[in-house]
Amino acid sequence: MLDYFRAHGCGRLSDLAAHAGLNLATALRFALALEAQGALVRDPATRQYSLGPWVLELASSLLREQPLLQRAHAVLVALRDQTGETASLWVRQGRNRVCVDRVESQHGLRGSVDLGARLPPHRGAAGKVFLATLPPEEREAVLVEVEREEGISLDALRVELDQVARQGWAISVAEREPGVASVAVPIHDPRGVVNAALNVSGPIARFTHERRLAAIPLLQQAAARLSLYAFPRV
Repeated sequence: MLDYFRAHGCGRLSDLAAHAGLNLATALRFALALEAQGALVRDPATRQYSLGPWVLELASSLLREQPLLQRAHAVLVALRDQTGETASLWVRQGRNRVCVDRVESQHGLRGSVDLGARLPPHRGAAGKVFLATLPPEEREAVLVEVEREEGISLDALRVELDQVARQGWAISVAEREPGVASVAVPIHDPRGVVNAALNVSGPIARFTHERRLAAIPLLQQAAARLSLYAFPRV
């Protein structure tokens, strides 16, 4: 039920129930419990639910307890200042990726993504980094699933992912968002596993091919600084 609010600001009980696959009686029981906890707030006038302050407490706990998040923000600020573009931190969640921190460019026109956004694995530089660093059989399973769901062929992406795995970085040009380019590198945890990635994105007209290539060593240096604090896969 809480997952409903990833994409919606508020919703009626019937919306939450449908999203969670519950009947209304069960959903109401859960909603009352979540409301008592402070995780949900119900507007009596509209009968709509929205997230409550308890969710902020959980987020604050995550920021306090995860060493990577404690240290990453300053690194993102430095990347933003060095490149002039939006810098973001992503973690793998299942087959998708989630933005857990970002520092936006100071330019009016900029690449941007919502904090907490969950994006598919096959579009965007950070997504390609995660796919490229998966074990081959796990990577293929994800690609086959995406092909089946979207009715597309990802053979060209398969070739590109082999190259990303060899070179250690990925570039995306208008794949996820028209007019926006990005470059990303993996963050290896102390065991060498990749469950986090750093990304810099900006408008294609300003974040040119040359500037994207120039950002790669900056990203790699930043990733090396954070590698000791990368947290386990979620």
